[in-house]
Amino acid sequence: MAGDLLLTAFVWLAAYHLRFQVPAIRDLFVVTFHAKDLVPILSDYLHALPVVLLVSAFCFQGVGLYLPRREGRLSVEVIDVCKGAGLSVLVLMAVSVFYRDFASSRSFTAFYLAGLCAVLSAGH
Repeated sequence: MAGDLLLTAFVWLAAYHLRFQVPAIRDLFVVTFHAKDLVPILSDYLHALPVVLLVSAFCFQGVGLYLPRREGRLSVEVIDVCKGAGLSVLVLMAVSVFYRDFASSRSFTAFYLAGLCAVLSAGH
């Protein structure tokens, strides 16, 4: 579980960097979707990281990601990883409704979810 949470933190920060610091991607969203060219400060995302890790730990455990398995089928493992990642994103979005000081963009959330599924699937 500790390895998965370390990878989760890495993906959280990588998604921030990819969405807001890579000029080609940042400009793509500004031009294509008429998004605001405001880059949120990294400290807001760092302050949200403990909540992200806590929610992720409960969601990964909740979908049975760490249960012993007799069969080692990769497809079942990948599906469970994606279920845990998707559930954690849904819970984080629900929690963010009540926490007005933090707002993440939808594109950041998409990068985070895709990255989390890919990295955790490769790690399992």
